[in-house]
Amino acid sequence: MKEPFISLAMLTRESLVPMINVFKSFIDKAKNIENVECIVAFDADDCLTMSQFQSHQQRAWPDIQFEYVILEDRLPWEELYKAWNKLYKRCKGEWIIFCSDDCSNLTENWDEIIERKYKGKFAHVKTVVHPTEMDHPDPIAPITCKKFLDIIGYAGPNTHFDKW
Repeated sequence: MKEPFISLAMLTRESLVPMINVFKSFIDKAKNIENVECIVAFDADDCLTMSQFQSHQQRAWPDIQFEYVILEDRLPWEELYKAWNKLYKRCKGEWIIFCSDDCSNLTENWDEIIERKYKGKFAHVKTVVHPTEMDHPDPIAPITCKKFLDIIGYAGPNTHFDKW
């Protein structure tokens, strides 16, 4: 398989249906999903959600690159940045979208927009809010240039990573 242009990186816990809905919102609205890899991290004690999602993914999206990461230690919210950093290290795309199971994509052809507008750009960080039924107080699902993260060496150094 070719290297992806965009990595969708998700942390989740016991949120099967919301996670499916988030990936569906990105997959259905992508212009060329072949340019996208999906990396999903689960806690080691959440294998049921992972196996249920894998089963759904294999039926619904068999041709899409999915990678599954098991996090050995269940981290409290204030240490989730450690898990985001582990996930960032697995991403191969030029751009990374950090998403969670409580956001969804509303933009048609979002991948084409990123590629056309930002391909080859360096150290540009764009924060995007993806509204859902939830009234989320903070911007979520940032779109970040991987080269920038590679230079600083981490996705986030503390709990504020999740607030962007």
